[in-house]
Amino acid sequence: MKTFALLVFLAFALTFASALKELIRPSRLGGEPRPVCGESSGVGGLTVAEDFERDPLPNWELIGSPPPAVGAAGGGRALLCSGTSYGVLGGVSVSDLALQFRFRQGAGVGEVVLRGRPEWRDSSVWSQHYRVCFRPDRIALVKKSGAWPTPVEEELASAPEGVPVGAWGDVTVGASGGRIEVSLAGRVVLRADDPAPLLAGSVAFGCSSGRDFAYDDIRLTPPSSRNPVQPR
Repeated sequence: MKTFALLVFLAFALTFASALKELIRPSRLGGEPRPVCGESSGVGGLTVAEDFERDPLPNWELIGSPPPAVGAAGGGRALLCSGTSYGVLGGVSVSDLALQFRFRQGAGVGEVVLRGRPEWRDSSVWSQHYRVCFRPDRIALVKKSGAWPTPVEEELASAPEGVPVGAWGDVTVGASGGRIEVSLAGRVVLRADDPAPLLAGSVAFGCSSGRDFAYDDIRLTPPSSRNPVQPR
């Protein structure tokens, strides 16, 4: 009887420790942690299409302060972001890609992160990444590289283009090696060639400041793929 009670106690302790570890797992941006939902799905490499019409949200980690949420926007449902928050495609590490999405400009700075890699000292921080920064009158491509304690951040390109606050725009981002292009409504507005391109990493959608940003109808494929599939 004592042996049985001891086994029950050990099983309970292991379960509790596992749950506690997940609860205190740090967010990449300092907000409340959110679990990765499901696994990445794809055909012939990473291929994802997301319209945010399903609940719970598969394949995404929602992080930040406050964390993003899925809600009504643009006649359907979309990923809504305010403050400093991001929706990260869980389990995804990619370098070259073709990325299309609808974007509602908020009051502040919206951001799409490419090739995000965690800081070796603190996995809650992206130490290396590209980010496309959206303002109502300006789009910029920023690169962060280098190791702690002296990371380097530089603007690779910018353009006096944008989407008015509260309006929706169709955005395309293409990345191949060190070349990154950004298009609005099918027109290339920004292009940069990085002679020292970053390695593969995370893809995320969100904002670094402000409110009322939204992302919808995301299609992420390898550059050679034309048939994205819905996440399981």
